[in-house]
Amino acid sequence: MLTRRLRAVLPPLLLALGGLAFVPKLIANWNVPLLPAWWKAVAVICLVLCMVQPAVMVWAILHFSGQAFARRLGETEREMSEFGP
Repeated sequence: MLTRRLRAVLPPLLLALGGLAFVPKLIANWNVPLLPAWWKAVAVICLVLCMVQPAVMVWAILHFSGQAFARRLGETEREMSEFGP
């Protein structure tokens, strides 16, 4: 099914692209001398969540839309079998 293939390809791709965008920001944030260490930890956690969020959202959308599509397909097949030739 298309959603299974996309679910296997898109989230890792989005994680890689998010890493390219956010890893330099993570390093720059950690090297700021004026922030206390606990604020740095909070900022790093927030940046990591921003980096991971698109991949998780795309995975969830593909997973649940694939389930809904499979359920509707099964219902249609049952109705067609009841209708008869």
